Amino acid sequence: MKLRAISDLKNKIILGDNLSVLKQIENDTFDLIITSPPYFQQRNYGNGDLGIGNETTESEYLKNILTVFGECVRVLKKTGVIVFNLGDKYINGSLSLIPYKFAIQATQNQNIFLINQITWSKLNPTPRQDKRKLIQATEPFFIFAKSKDYYFNLDNYLQHLDSFNKSVKSKPSDKLGKKYVELIKNSDLSEEQKNNAIKALNQAILAVHNGEVEGFRM
Repeated sequence: MKLRAISDLKNKIILGDNLSVLKQIENDTFDLIITSPPYFQQRNYGNGDLGIGNETTESEYLKNILTVFGECVRVLKKTGVIVFNLGDKYINGSLSLIPYKFAIQATQNQNIFLINQITWSKLNPTPRQDKRKLIQATEPFFIFAKSKDYYFNLDNYLQHLDSFNKSVKSKPSDKLGKKYVELIKNSDLSEEQKNNAIKALNQAILAVHNGEVEGFRM
């Protein structure tokens, strides 16, 4: 059974299993789909083995993601685009490159074009206590088009880019450095070392607020 007309779906939040809901939607319905499915074995959302991301193997995860992606392609208009974000996963100490495996299989299995990959550079990534590798501070966004007649407004993008460049010059958030404080407090450092680290952190935060530096990393 199909869902109501698209006019009845506007400005609505639909609660349900994404694959089941997608299957109820007519072909060629949406202009834009933006999604970031659960990452592989990163978080349990309470659905047990039924939830995407809780699969036992990487291949099972990719199969489920690609099944959902196939429905996204079906309900996308010929002029529409899909923006798909996935994070990676360390398996046996090695990055699995799951996002890129997905992108390759998606273009091989579906009649769709990968027109852009945008790299999300996280300005304040979650701190990790791992002294043998760098923090994973980027994630890819893949932009797919259903046909070569996809809609793209370059002028609007450039206007947004100008506005963004102006906004980054504004004052930093009051939350700047809070994650680092928590990391220091929960570390194995001695109390004296923790106090010294927090003091140095506060000096760095003050330098950002005073405009002396643009930002910092620990």
